[in-house]
Amino acid sequence: MKDYGYALGKYRFTVQVTDGNGITKDVKVVTYTFEKKDPVITAKLKSKETKLLLTAENLGIAAAVKGVRFRVYNVDTGSKKKNYEAKKDAKGAFKATVKISDFGMSGTYKIQAYVKGTNGKYKKVGKAQKVEVSDILGGEAVSREKNETGSYLTVSSISANTVVEKVEVKAWPVEKTKAKYTYKASDRGNGKYRALIQTKNHDNVKVNTAIRSL
Repeated sequence: MKDYGYALGKYRFTVQVTDGNGITKDVKVVTYTFEKKDPVITAKLKSKETKLLLTAENLGIAAAVKGVRFRVYNVDTGSKKKNYEAKKDAKGAFKATVKISDFGMSGTYKIQAYVKGTNGKYKKVGKAQKVEVSDILGGEAVSREKNETGSYLTVSSISANTVVEKVEVKAWPVEKTKAKYTYKASDRGNGKYRALIQTKNHDNVKVNTAIRSL
């Protein structure tokens, strides 16, 4: 196949036998068609939307494929494009795993596959895939005064399709935009988190709060 540039199509194979007298005879003629199949590119979210499993199949004659690369980026934010090299499994499919934490954002991800040919160059193959990664849900906050030095801020209905690693509360005086403080919220169960806001850090005045979940 290499002698013909790994071209797809119908091939004829002839088996010849030569005896001691130098007589050559065709003893078997067979034909075989190497059919062209449409490349199959898939992208699936795994492990509670923390990973993307990318797969490329039907890429043509195996010997002509010297490698596969997936290019991934977040469409909504215009993130930097990142390349992931695929590995070939026992069935001939090329697979790669992408950690969503590599980008650290929700939204729509676009994936394009590229095949490395015998000339060492990469060529776009198959249709680009799009996958939607869910955003964090919830964020209702209720404050309750504790004493003169601080007050509790309870955040409820926090949830995500992935794991919520931590919740933080940023606080700053209403009349000012400076002197922001970040308070870690403790997990109270059932999607509730509580943070103790130290009013002494804000000259004992009313503060604004912003909630961040990771």
